[in-house]
Parts: sequence; structure tokens; C-alpha cells
Amino acid sequence: MLISISSLIMEGCSFERTDHARRYDEEEEEEIVEVTETSETFKATPTPTPAPTIDPSSDPEKVRNTIAPAAASRTDIYSIADTDWARQNAPLFSVSTPEQFAGVVKYVNEESNGESVDIYLMADLDLDQYSWLPMNDFSGNIHGQGHTISNIHLTEPQQGHNGIIGVNGGPIGIFDLRVENAEVIGGRYAAILVGEGYMAGFENVYVSGSVTSDGEFTGALLGRCSPGMVYDSCSMDVMVNGQQAQFHSFTEENESHADDYANEIYTLTLAPDNTVSRSNENYTARNLTWRIIYNGEIVLERNAENELSYRYFNDSPGTYTIYLTEYNSQFGGYVRVSNTVEYTIP
Repeated sequence: MLISISSLIMEGCSFERTDHARRYDEEEEEEIVEVTETSETFKATPTPTPAPTIDPSSDPEKVRNTIAPAAASRTDIYSIADTDWARQNAPLFSVSTPEQFAGVVKYVNEESNGESVDIYLMADLDLDQYSWLPMNDFSGNIHGQGHTISNIHLTEPQQGHNGIIGVNGGPIGIFDLRVENAEVIGGRYAAILVGEGYMAGFENVYVSGSVTSDGEFTGALLGRCSPGMVYDSCSMDVMVNGQQAQFHSFTEENESHADDYANEIYTLTLAPDNTVSRSNENYTARNLTWRIIYNGEIVLERNAENELSYRYFNDSPGTYTIYLTEYNSQFGGYVRVSNTVEYTIP
């Protein structure tokens, strides 16, 4: 079993949180909300008020209105937080109860100062009676160890960055975890696992539930993320805005349509030593970027605005595909703006 996200990310990968955050800030007219609150034997509890049945074909506004009474009856996750336990065990948490998990959430958001943490689930957790608050600026790993988090509810339609993790502040990994019957209702960057994530990998994860949002970047496991995220043995049964999700993330779904907007403005040539050179066109690209794909997975995105040539440093055996991209506001993401060159190292 993997115990660190670092083993899932190729050496030299440039998915650095600050770089991507900065680049995305430049892309959008609306400023991304900065998260200022930074950072997880069950007890017998009263039977919760059953949540109303929701017609999957309902529009997001109707869904929010239907769920509001049930959401109001739940207890804020912070109110049960065992903060003393969390402080005593940081940064390695072996979580057996909702109170301990809530303590981890509060610790990550208010006291961790970006410190990397490891969360190990020691039991299944049913969170049906609580209103979840996302962990923000989260860095570290969640090790499910085959356990299940069920009935997690996050209903903040006016809030951005919704999920078990709202936004990460460093590399994250989620392993051997089931999340069942999750309910997320939020604004921009909404998903069940991570609202907005970079430098992340997922192994042996199953997720079911629903995500509802009329904001941008709504996905199943993730909302907005780096291209080329690692999903190993992951599956899902998630309704996103009333439709069965076919992609792990908004970004992945968006990328599937990118070729519809491709425009080969630049010409790339490949030298015998695998250096790629581009033409110097009289064209002002928006965030011109080299994209390097290794054996079908994006491993590097590098600013190309001031580079007429580039040689990728990795000489491992395999097939390398390289092209240029730029941000396209009509598409809402990065699209190819050059021909594609490819080489294979035996």
C-alpha cells in the first residue's frame, strides 16, 4: 500500500500549488476567494431526521430548497471536535470516532499552519448527524485502510471550495477509502473529495453521492485540479447537478473537449537530441505553456512565453508527446495551439 503521495508524482513534475494558483488567478476576471482559516466505539446518538427524497432530475435550486430543512437540523462538526486529542496526536492521527475526525478538521483549519498531516481511519464513520466543514490548505494523506465514511453532508450553496478537502496547500494523497452517500451543495469548486486540488493522487478510492452547484468547476471526486491527476483503481457513482458523472473531475471533463478549440498557431520541430523548438509567431498567447505527456499522462506544464526551445530532462524509457497550450477564455481552460511532436526512448 502506498503511504506517500510523492511516489505517485513523477520526479520533476511542475504542479506546484503556488504557480498554478497564480496562473489561475490570471485567467479569471473574478478573484479567487482566499481562504483565511487554514489548516478529523461510536457514541450512541439520537436518530436523525430523515433527509427528504430528491429527484435527480431536479434543478440545483430546487435541490437546495428541498434539503435546507434537513441541513438545518444537523450539528456543526466543530461542536463535537475533540481538539485536545487532535493537539496531542498531531501530525499523525489514528481516527476512530466522529469526535476525533472533527478534531482533526478543526486542527487543520486553525492550528496546523500548513503542516503536513497523516490521517489513518481505524473504523467506519457515519457522519449523518453533522454538517461538514472542509479542511482547507490541507497537506498530507488520508489512509482509509479499507474503511468507509458515510453520509457526509456539506450544504453551503454560497461558499466556494467545498469537499472533504476544500483546497490543498501542498501534496495530498487519498488511499484505500470508501465515501458513501455523500451530499455536497456548494458554490465554485465543489466536489466530494477535493474542491480545488493540485499535486494530488488517489489509489483504491470509491465515492458515491451527489454534488450540486450552480458555480463553476463542479466535479465528482474533484472540482478544479491540475491536468494529469493520478487515479489508480478508483471508481464512483456520483450525480453531478442531476447527471451521472462520467469523469473524476471538472478539469478532466473539460479537457475531453479541448481539441474542439485547438488551433495550430505555432510550429514545433524536434531535434535529434529531443530538443523541441517553436516558431516565433506575431501572436500574443495567453499563458503559453509547454505540455509534456509521458506514456499518456501529463507530467509537466512549463511556461513557454520566453522560451523558443526546450528539452525535457527525463530520459526514462517510454513515449513522450509535446505540444503548446494557451488559456482559452471561451473554452474555460487550456487548449492546444501547436502541432504535436513525439519521440520514444527505448
